[in-house]
Amino acid sequence: MPWQGRQIVLRVQVRRFRCRHCGSHIFAERQPEIARKERRTGRLALAQAQIGLVLGGEPGARLVSKLAMPVSGDTILRLIRKLPPPPCPPPRVIGVDDWAWRRSRRYGTIVCDLERGRVIDLLPDRSAAPLRAWLKRHPTVALVSRDRSGPYAEAIRTGAPGAVQVADRWHLLVNASDALRSFLDRHHAELREAARLCGSGVRPSACAFPPDAMKLDRYTSFAEAAWRSGRRNVAAIWRALVEQGFEGGYDIVRRWVKRRRMAESERPDAPLPSWRVPSSRRAARLLTSDPTTLSRADRRFVDTVRAIAPSIREVADLINDLGKLLRRQSARSLAAWLEAASATALRNFAQGLAADLDALQAALQEPWNNSPVEGQINRLKLIKRQMFGRAKFDLLRQRVLCTA
Repeated sequence: MPWQGRQIVLRVQVRRFRCRHCGSHIFAERQPEIARKERRTGRLALAQAQIGLVLGGEPGARLVSKLAMPVSGDTILRLIRKLPPPPCPPPRVIGVDDWAWRRSRRYGTIVCDLERGRVIDLLPDRSAAPLRAWLKRHPTVALVSRDRSGPYAEAIRTGAPGAVQVADRWHLLVNASDALRSFLDRHHAELREAARLCGSGVRPSACAFPPDAMKLDRYTSFAEAAWRSGRRNVAAIWRALVEQGFEGGYDIVRRWVKRRRMAESERPDAPLPSWRVPSSRRAARLLTSDPTTLSRADRRFVDTVRAIAPSIREVADLINDLGKLLRRQSARSLAAWLEAASATALRNFAQGLAADLDALQAALQEPWNNSPVEGQINRLKLIKRQMFGRAKFDLLRQRVLCTA
């Protein structure tokens, strides 16, 4: 190890022995506390390897040279590969997901311990066989959080038949959004008509308001009077309404105050911006967003679409209901939602969910999800890009696991 920015060289004198049988082999005395085979101490090798784990080969070599520990980038990579795998307690709750070697071409699988929030293994592909073999080597696994991938579900059923499978809620929301977007692709004419009406300033005959806003209807006159008197604090207005008998929550009043402020800041006669037809992706986002978070123009478009296209309104309401169900903000049962969706254009999506019903039920009951796994995938991508996407699997696995 360096001292005061200077390289330190240890000159060690050891004994050499000659083989008594053949007389040709010579053996040197070992000094494992100083060095094994390399011409560097164990402390120096560990320090260089730790820097390489963070920076990689060539960037690590440039840094260690500045720290008076010069070594080549290739040597740093060899030191990384020699590091022993970190100890890992037997996992009980894990999350699995895929990550891209090359997008749309080659994928791997990442396995995370959800209880400890760390990566415990990388698998070379996302087929069922590697995950099945890994689960058989780890019989302590009792719960697996996953996306709706068929190979993963099959691997868990055969590799850990006693483990509970939990469908990840975020992936379910993404699948629901994709189903809505696919539906809107087939109803682009209604989107064009809504955009034309918004651009011409025509107001729809029906408007969409948050369902909870109806609880405030009886007390709107009192809230308006408080607002005109200069009271702008949400908590103060909510407490005053509770004294009048209002049984709603604080968020209902907060949303009402937000809409009231937006109404004051916008002139009702102000022209709307010119509207071009939104893509199905943007239309799906608008239809599933909280109306209180949208601009006036976006709210006008959503209200217009819902007014002129009952089929879009029905499907969007079902997708929003599924979101509330997954966020545990609805008392509606999953079976009732599946039955309602099966009678609409979402029947194929509902049938796919019904085929994975046990994992969906577990998603509504268990607290586990794949959010920590997604965060670890982002870290894996950063490490992969630091090596310009050219690292071999063993080196990438070492850098991910040893810095977990």
